[in-house]
Amino acid sequence: MSTKIYTNILIACVAILSYSCKDKKEDAPVPASTSTALVVRNLAANPETGGNGHFTFFSLKNNVVVPFTDSATTKWDIAFNATTIITNSGSSGPGTVGVQLYTGLFENLTTAPSTGYIQDATSAYAISTGSANGWYNYNSTTHVISAIPGRAIVIRTNDNTYAKMEILNYYQNAPAAPVNTDVSRYYTFRYVYQSNGTRQF
Repeated sequence: MSTKIYTNILIACVAILSYSCKDKKEDAPVPASTSTALVVRNLAANPETGGNGHFTFFSLKNNVVVPFTDSATTKWDIAFNATTIITNSGSSGPGTVGVQLYTGLFENLTTAPSTGYIQDATSAYAISTGSANGWYNYNSTTHVISAIPGRAIVIRTNDNTYAKMEILNYYQNAPAAPVNTDVSRYYTFRYVYQSNGTRQF
């Protein structure tokens, strides 16, 4: 075989191998990245005007309000009614959602705990109600409800994925300094939903 033919064959083989490697690299699955924070505004939690008495059911995975007709399913993770937040678990629903409170900056919560999640029970909700017990404080002088600074909720969903949530405001259009004449029971909150199967935020 001449040197020229041998060289041409060698060049062709290198080109084929390079192209194959390139294709393989481009087709390789890209790991899911940590989700960015989503902000939900004015979620009506049975408002005093126009409320129907029902909880408002919410899917963290889909970032949508779930119809009341699906309240007996696992399509929702958490639900809101006034200052009460329930989970789809135990006494509140057929799901397996678990939660726990986190004290610290929302941004500093980078890994969901592996244990310590609790579910709703007849005796008590997983997210405690009452001023200073769960996510909010109530000012008996001004009658204003405000989210506790540095308090987040860690959620293990029905799909065994994880989310972290921070309640930002309880009043319609999220006034910076709410007063008792502002329309209440309208949640603004932010959350990060981790869809890649890990506990990393």
